[in-house]
Amino acid sequence: MFRHMLRAIADQVPSHDYLSLKRLAAAHMRTHNEDFAPFLGMSTTAGSSQEYLAYCDRVADAMSAEWGGQVEVLALAQALERSIVIHSAGAAEVVMGVESKAPIIHLAFHRHYYALGEHYNSVESI
Repeated sequence: MFRHMLRAIADQVPSHDYLSLKRLAAAHMRTHNEDFAPFLGMSTTAGSSQEYLAYCDRVADAMSAEWGGQVEVLALAQALERSIVIHSAGAAEVVMGVESKAPIIHLAFHRHYYALGEHYNSVESI
């Protein structure tokens, strides 16, 4: 799912591709561990910070199949200094990130998208 999400975001941020977004999310998470570790069930104490840094390494790894979700979306929204709005059928919009003059990134989240399971798509206003 992380790959789909990253490709959906890259579709709307031409200055980045899938791999650069992976690395950007991981770098932002590494430098803001207090903001993200608790949402991954990890603390920021010395012993568990190794676990958190290992998670960030998996996020950044081009060959990793690590799944991403709201934590990584928020990290990218903050790092890109953009708002990301996630639309999902039957649920309220989720807005992540910061207000800026940059265009808002819009994603559709599909809980059950054919046989793919959870999936993100890039969407735009018509």
